[in-house]
Amino acid sequence: MSEPAETPADDSGEQNSPVGKYAMLLLAIPVTVVLVLVALGIFGQPARFGKEYPSAGDPMPPIVAEGWINGEGPTPEELAGHVVVLDVWASWCKYCRLDAPELVQLHEKYKDQGVIFVGLSDESANDLPAMQAYVTSCQYTWPNGYGAGQTLEALKVEAIPRIWVVGKDGTIVWDNWLDGTIEEAIQKGLAK
Repeated sequence: MSEPAETPADDSGEQNSPVGKYAMLLLAIPVTVVLVLVALGIFGQPARFGKEYPSAGDPMPPIVAEGWINGEGPTPEELAGHVVVLDVWASWCKYCRLDAPELVQLHEKYKDQGVIFVGLSDESANDLPAMQAYVTSCQYTWPNGYGAGQTLEALKVEAIPRIWVVGKDGTIVWDNWLDGTIEEAIQKGLAK
């Protein structure tokens, strides 16, 4: 039988183990990802996924819709100087329905105090029967616009339900991605 060949000793102190190489690679990947994110300015930004979303202090874009349920949509002149509660929904959205009882209660409480409620959906006129059924079942008595893609795009709506409260000066006071409640935001808007 022959003896195994002797491997020369490595005096360099370097680790040639495959495990060591993989460990370095596994460490390098997250470090590289963090460095790239920092370089792109993702960390420390108030925006989700690097986008700027309109929020408190930003002006509310114009409310534009293809058509309206429950009467005509409000004009910019009618909205001026009022607190506006803007509810973005869809007829198929089960989570949107969860907001309905609170919105109806707040509408009854504040409608005579200069607060205007407006609903918007990006659904088209083809979905009008489903939207009318939704508005009726939710007991919404305020104007609800459909085909509101222009406004929803300006607000960068990517998920629903979304609710904004706009102050008398036309700037956003609150949205449902911020802390607090709709009613607190309405009261803040009225106090401005």
